[in-house]
Amino acid sequence: IAARIRASAEAGSDDAALADYALRRVGLQPDPKTIAVLLPMSGKYRGVGNQLKKALQLGWGGGAGGRKLVFLDTGEDEKSARAAAEKAIFELRAIAVVGPLRSEVANDVAQVAQATRTPMLGMHQDGEAADDRPWVMDGFSTPEAQVDGLVAHVMQYDGMESFAIFAPDNAYGRAAADAFTKAVEARGGTITVREHYDTEAQDLIPFAKKLGRKDYKARAAEWARVKREVADAGGDPSRAVLPPVIDFDGIFVPDGWRRIPVAAAGLAYEEFPVGEFRITPRGPTVPLLGLSGWNNEQLVTAGGPYVRNSRFVDVFLPDDSAVREFVNGFRQEAGKDPSTLEAQTWTVGRVLRAAARADASTREAFRKALLDATVSDATATGATGIDDATRRIDHTVRVLSLNKDGIFVVKSPEPDAPE
Repeated sequence: IAARIRASAEAGSDDAALADYALRRVGLQPDPKTIAVLLPMSGKYRGVGNQLKKALQLGWGGGAGGRKLVFLDTGEDEKSARAAAEKAIFELRAIAVVGPLRSEVANDVAQVAQATRTPMLGMHQDGEAADDRPWVMDGFSTPEAQVDGLVAHVMQYDGMESFAIFAPDNAYGRAAADAFTKAVEARGGTITVREHYDTEAQDLIPFAKKLGRKDYKARAAEWARVKREVADAGGDPSRAVLPPVIDFDGIFVPDGWRRIPVAAAGLAYEEFPVGEFRITPRGPTVPLLGLSGWNNEQLVTAGGPYVRNSRFVDVFLPDDSAVREFVNGFRQEAGKDPSTLEAQTWTVGRVLRAAARADASTREAFRKALLDATVSDATATGATGIDDATRRIDHTVRVLSLNKDGIFVVKSPEPDAPE
């Protein structure tokens, strides 16, 4: 049967993998006590892997039911990650697999898990690795989930309807821009302009100019009027600039906190009224919008007035009193403050521990235990378990903003009481 399936299956497909692993699965009994964790423990990603190992162990605590975590190195590429997954399943006979971390290898590991009917709880941000694979669950919040939370808030509570996108020209920036466009249009909103900038450029003014559609030839009549107005006001018309076209309510900038000040400064130079920067006193401003990459206190000073009153999202806020236990414990263990990545990993450990307490001795039973697991105490990301519909840990997406004093949670308005 396996040979017939293999002969008709498309190379590299899940059906082909199912056939390849069918004979190896025959008679193989899992070890209920072993849970394999796949992380990069060597190579250029080993530092992140070791930090997440500490966070997972903190969340796991003493474990449950005598089960143990066994850590395996995924290396740096798809081949080594697949080999680690196969070792976990066929040599260690692990009842479940946790990981991998890197999105680039997530699909390969997920394919092995699905083909061998081994429950997998991923710690990556590949939003597609679990698609059509019921044995694969997501432990981390994906950019798509963050985008949905951001768009829902700014359209419902901030009254935004149209948007510009100013994003890095890389895989992450394009994927985030696509997800943002899809979420906005699903709610009846519009994207009026989209521009991608060079990820290596330190001067983003030329890209901001394109976002502002500053085509001096096409807008010649408007340009002549601007120069006349400057001259009539006693200014030097040769120093006048064409204003950007602003037909949107917010600008989506999905980049990391180190690059946001560069992007914001480029926009301000081209006279976009961002943050607290205004071209005219009391004039309207356009908020900047972002994802979890913004969530760093250093952005408060690095971004200055250009990023204030922005909206961005994350599943973790270190200053939240509810996460003090995790923050203090991680700081003591790792010698540094935890990041969002580590907070989500700690939560994965908590959910995993809850599932491990169930009397599950088969992989099918442990998959059910993961889906049924409920964390009763507070987690670092507000999660209580895995959402049945999405097969993803239900991290709470918080809407955040910042002012000169720091980052804070934006409270959603209370619903009106029924009359």
